[in-house]
Amino acid sequence: MRLSAVRISLLPVLLALLSLAACDADLLPPETDLATHAPAGTGSATLSWQPPTQRVDGSVLTLLSGYRILYGQQSRRYSFSIEITNPGLTRHFIDGLGEGWWYFAIVAIDAEGLESPPSAEVSKKI
Repeated sequence: MRLSAVRISLLPVLLALLSLAACDADLLPPETDLATHAPAGTGSATLSWQPPTQRVDGSVLTLLSGYRILYGQQSRRYSFSIEITNPGLTRHFIDGLGEGWWYFAIVAIDAEGLESPPSAEVSKKI
């Protein structure tokens, strides 16, 4: 069940540049089965974010339990996901990215399993 329970703040989301050059919630229905393994490739990106502090209704968020990073090669159509179960982590390195454009968003998850809508999307060309 996807509920808009947590507001996410991703300022700044930073994507590290490669040294070698080589979602609207409606676009990602809750039953979407995303692959949890990375694609095969030689590119990488580092994402970092600030943890959310409030829910969509403005109340204080006290029980953040983690994040889900969504990513893929089509804007707002994510093929892969990574679960982050430590809410204290605010940075993640993704490798195995193939050539082309990659798009990234993040979802915050609270202790009750309620999820925020996907954050603003960022992109990187590999």
